[in-house]
Amino acid sequence: MRTIKVLTIGFLGAFCATCPIWLPTIAYLIARSVGAKSPGLIGVFVGIGLVCILPVWLLGNALYISYRHKKEPKASSGNDEAGPRALPGPEYAQLIDIWKASVEVQQHFNDLELRIRNFAVTLLVGILGATAFALKEHYIVSVLNFKLSLAVAVCIAGIPGWLGFYFMDRHWYHRLLIGSVKQTVHIEDYLRSSVPEVGLSKAIGKESPTAWGPFEIHSSEKIDLFYSVGLAILTVLAGALLLIEPSNLQGEYPPPHVDDVRPTVIQAIEDHCASVNDKCAKEEQRTRVEPSGKKSKNRSDLRSR
Repeated sequence: MRTIKVLTIGFLGAFCATCPIWLPTIAYLIARSVGAKSPGLIGVFVGIGLVCILPVWLLGNALYISYRHKKEPKASSGNDEAGPRALPGPEYAQLIDIWKASVEVQQHFNDLELRIRNFAVTLLVGILGATAFALKEHYIVSVLNFKLSLAVAVCIAGIPGWLGFYFMDRHWYHRLLIGSVKQTVHIEDYLRSSVPEVGLSKAIGKESPTAWGPFEIHSSEKIDLFYSVGLAILTVLAGALLLIEPSNLQGEYPPPHVDDVRPTVIQAIEDHCASVNDKCAKEEQRTRVEPSGKKSKNRSDLRSR
């Protein structure tokens, strides 16, 4: 029974995860069967439209949760007064060391998340640069007799990489960071009555949310907003390139640097033809001169005899 449930969940997950692939394929086949002019273009638009749903959902979910946070009443912080106090007993020194270790774990996971975001931004900038280069050079790719701008292919290929960074950041290391924060807050709550100075995690958690109108955006929603913006850039750019250059998708790209290469090639051909003509003229003149020279020499020999 468990195997059936696992397989069912796996098939449903694969069905949902691969819908940007098989739904455009179905749209392509339907458009081709009804005799559409550009069935490949229709399939690509369906795929991009499905991918566009994800950043919209991330943005809406982040704002919804932020609005819910804003409406929730704030819990009382309890005894917040602080003052110089000695530790109540030697056992508290060990608890302070545990608290320090928990804070260091938070710093470690926070550093990992920042590195992942740096790599994600680098990927996004690289994709935009490669897109601009592909547009400048007018490169195209052909898949199943459907010609597609390489710039569009680069944007589409960058989406899985961007989502991979989002998964590692939001659903991997961020969850570990939240776990370490909760454990640190638990230690701080235990030490609150005896050592109220130990409250770094609660102070950071209190200052972390950003108020924006009716919304209160926390760290998890900030991550969703960050990646939804990058994903929206890639999807909108891919769709815009398909709309801006529809004629280019039919294979009407001019060869790269035609205006720059053609005069140079023509000039090189003309120079080569001129040099060949000069050589031919000299060779013809030489062949004409040699027989007359030999004839005069024979006549002089006869006279001497």
